[in-house]
Amino acid sequence: MTLFAGVLGAASPPLLVAMRWPLVLAGLGLLLVVVLALRRIEGDGVETPPGHAFKLTHALGMASIIALMSLLAA
Repeated sequence: MTLFAGVLGAASPPLLVAMRWPLVLAGLGLLLVVVLALRRIEGDGVETPPGHAFKLTHALGMASIIALMSLLAA
């Protein structure tokens, strides 16, 4: 959020001023989600057993979506 606000402020200061409340509310929403997620963490701190970080089909699907969006943006 901070990086986005910095880029937005550099590109268009009037737009940053116009978007200040939606950005503040988005930041508060993110903070709320983090607090709620941290409160839900349970366990004794033991790490889960090692496994696969992702499925190959998921990685290929994400790569396909990114490639398609890049082609559409060009």
